[in-house]
Amino acid sequence: MQDSSRMAAQLGQSLHALPPGLLPVPARAVQTRFLPAWHADHELTEAQHHILHGLRNSTSAAGAANRTNNVKLSKFRQFVANRTKNITLSKVGQFAESRTSKSDLQRGMAASQLAAILESVSPRVAADELARLGEERAATILALMHHKHAEGILSEMGAQLAERIRSEMSTTGALSKSQLKLRLLMYGSLASLGVGLLSIAMCLAIYRRSGHLGIGPLKLRQNGVFWNDHLLCCGPKIEHDYRNLERGTDDDPGGTVTLLKAADEDVSRAPKDLEQDEATQRLLGRRQMILVALFLAYVAVSVGSPLMKAGTASCQNGFFWEDHLPFAFVFFATKIAELLIYATDPTIPGELTLWAFSWKFFPSLLAYADGYIDATSIVIAHSCDSPEAQAIAFWMMVSYVIGVVICQWMVVACLSLRDPSHACLMKVIHMDALASCITLPEDKRWVWITVNMTRTFFEDIPQCLLQILFLLHVSRNYFMMFSVGMSLMSSVKAFIDAITRKLEAVGVEEKLESERLGRELVPAAASGDHEKVAELLKAGASTRMDYANSGGISPLMLAIAAKDQQVATLLRAAGAEEPVMTVTHDSIAMACADRDLADVVRHIAAGADVNTRLKRGEGVVGSSSGTLLHACCALHRRPGSYEVTVLLLRRRADASIGDGEGDTPLAHAKYHGATQLFELLEGNGAILAGPFYR
Repeated sequence: MQDSSRMAAQLGQSLHALPPGLLPVPARAVQTRFLPAWHADHELTEAQHHILHGLRNSTSAAGAANRTNNVKLSKFRQFVANRTKNITLSKVGQFAESRTSKSDLQRGMAASQLAAILESVSPRVAADELARLGEERAATILALMHHKHAEGILSEMGAQLAERIRSEMSTTGALSKSQLKLRLLMYGSLASLGVGLLSIAMCLAIYRRSGHLGIGPLKLRQNGVFWNDHLLCCGPKIEHDYRNLERGTDDDPGGTVTLLKAADEDVSRAPKDLEQDEATQRLLGRRQMILVALFLAYVAVSVGSPLMKAGTASCQNGFFWEDHLPFAFVFFATKIAELLIYATDPTIPGELTLWAFSWKFFPSLLAYADGYIDATSIVIAHSCDSPEAQAIAFWMMVSYVIGVVICQWMVVACLSLRDPSHACLMKVIHMDALASCITLPEDKRWVWITVNMTRTFFEDIPQCLLQILFLLHVSRNYFMMFSVGMSLMSSVKAFIDAITRKLEAVGVEEKLESERLGRELVPAAASGDHEKVAELLKAGASTRMDYANSGGISPLMLAIAAKDQQVATLLRAAGAEEPVMTVTHDSIAMACADRDLADVVRHIAAGADVNTRLKRGEGVVGSSSGTLLHACCALHRRPGSYEVTVLLLRRRADASIGDGEGDTPLAHAKYHGATQLFELLEGNGAILAGPFYR
C-alpha cells in the first residue's frame, strides 16, 4: 500500500510538472486544482489512486476531477451518473481549470448547476470560488444548496464576509430568475383573482342598489335580460310593446278611472328631505367609525409593513411578494366596505351606472396602493449600497414624511373629520366612487380641493421625480417602475377630481327626476292608463322605490290587484320588483282598522269584496258603518288613500252606497275636507246624497 501511495504521489508530481497544453481537459483540471493539495499532503487515498490511474489510461473519468479528497469511489461514480444529464464533462473541466470568473458563470451556467458543482468539491475550494463571485451571486447559489453544505462553505469564509452573505441570503437578492418568474406567476395570479372578485362584488352592489345592470341597450334585470327593453331570455314573455299600444279593456275588467289634474299635481310632489332623526344619526355615526378604522389600518399597514420587512428587501428585486399580504388584506377590506356602504346605506343620495362606477372604482384601486408603494420604494432605495441610492432614499423619505404623513394623514385627515357628509374622509382613503355619490356641503368644498391638491403637489410629483432618478442612476427595479406609473396616474386623477367635483352627488338629479316620474306611475297604474304607464317608463320612471308617498303601495301591486296583465307586464319589463302579496291581517276590515292601506290592496288582490261593510273604528269615522270608499275618505291624510280609492273605483266599487245614516262616499269626502278625493269621486260619477246634505 505504501508503494502504491508513493507511485501515485510520483504520478501526481509528474502530472503537475507537465505543461497544461499537453494534458486533456480533465487531467488539466486535476493538475490545476487538486494535485497541488495531494502533493503537499504526500498521502493519497485509494480513491485518489483510482482517479489518477483512470486519468492516465482513459479520458472516460473526466468527471472524477470534481471529487474531493474525502469522497469515496462508489459515491463518485454515483455523482457522475446523476450529474451527466445536466453538467457536461467539458463544463466541469472548464470550471476546475479556469477557476471560473463571475462573467464566465453568468454566461455559461445557471445558478442551480453551479450549486451542484460546488456541493461536489471541498468547502474550502467552494468558499474561494464564491468569494470571487460577489455577495449577491454567492447568496443566490448558497440558497439553492442543502443547508449543511451551505453552512460548511460559510464556515470556511471570513466572519464578516460570511455574515454579509447570510444577510443577503435572507433577501430577495438571493432569488434566481426562475424563482422570481415562478413567484411572479403565482402571486400575480392571486392578485388577478382578487381584482376579479372585486369586479363581481361591484356588479352585485350596483344591482342591489339600482335593481339592474346596464351596458348600453343591454340590461340585466330581476325578471330577465333585455335589449332595448325587449326580453332576450330568463324572464316572462312580453306581449305588448309600450311604443305601439292600443288602449283596450281585454285585461282590464273594471275599465279605467278618470284622474283629475289636481290629483296629478298632488302625487307628483317631491318627498320631504331626509330628516336627521335619531336613527339616521346613529347610522352616520357608525359609518364614520368604520371609515376612521379603515383609515387607521391604511396608515398602519402603509408604513409599518415596509419597515418590518425592510431586512428582506434587495436593490434589484425589491420585497418578497408575501410581504405585501398585510397590505392586500387591508386593501380588499376597504374596497369591500365601500361596496357594502354603497349597496346598503339609505343616506347616500347619488347613484351611478355600471360604466360610471367602474370608471371611478378601478382607478381608485391604484390610487389606494400609491402611498404604500411610495413607502416600499424608500426601503428598496435604502437597500442599495451606492451613495447615489442612499441620497435618493433620504430625500424620498423627507418628501414622504412631509407630503404624506404630515400634510395628508395629519392635517387633511383632521379637516376631513369635520365634514358631516364624510365625502372628504372617503376621498382620503380612496373611496372615490362612494364619495362621488354624496352631496358635498358648500362650506367644505375647500377641504375637498385641499385633499386632492396636497396629494398631487406634496406626494405624487416629488416621489415620481425621485423614483425616476433612482431608475436612471441606480437600478432598473421593476417595482420602482410601477411606482412611477402609479404616481403619474394618481397625480393626474387627483388634479382632475379637484377641479371637476360638483357639490351635488353624481346622479342625484337624474335619480330625483326618475323618482318623481315613479310617483306619477302609481296612480297611472292604479287607473289602468296603459299609455301613461308606457310613457312614464320610457321617460325613465323608477320602478324600485320605497313608495313612502303612496303608503308603500307600488305600481305593480296595484296592477296585480286590478288584474291588469298589460300594465303588470310593462312594469316587470322595466325591472319592477315583485311585491309581497301575502296578507298580514285576517280580514280587510282589520287592515282598515290598523290603517294599513297596503294590506287593503293585498286583500283586494286576493279577492276581497270591494263593497265590504265596515263598522265604526274599522276606518269609518262619523257613522256607525260604511264601505271601503267611506273609509278612504276618513283616511284621506294617510299616504296611499288616493291610490286605493282609484283602485276601488276601477274594481267597480259602488259609490252610491250610503253609510249607516245613508250618506254617500262623496258626502264623506266633503265632510272630512278630502278635496282631492271629492274631485276624483265626482269626476267618476259619484253623487252627493244623504241626510246630512238633504
